[in-house]
Amino acid sequence: MSFDKGKLLMAYPATFTLDAPPRIANWRPLVQWILVIPHQIVLFIFAIVVQVVWFMAWLVIVITGKLPDGLRGIIVAYHRYNTRVIAYAGFLHSTYPPF
Repeated sequence: MSFDKGKLLMAYPATFTLDAPPRIANWRPLVQWILVIPHQIVLFIFAIVVQVVWFMAWLVIVITGKLPDGLRGIIVAYHRYNTRVIAYAGFLHSTYPPF
């Protein structure tokens, strides 16, 4: 942390970079919301599964004191997939997310 002319400057541990396409194709806003619907359905079902896994993970952490890799992997996979779908739906990425 340092002070510069009365301002507080901090180095943040996380950075965000975006490689947005320079131009969005004219058809994408008209069709892309339709292409996201199957992913939203899968995400809804996946979210229900992750809620059950979160509860199981909480119980396991309370009993054993650590989170097993299998449960952590399911939760992380959900968040990765959710981020890909949100980025595609928000025109931040032009590649169709894989199921």
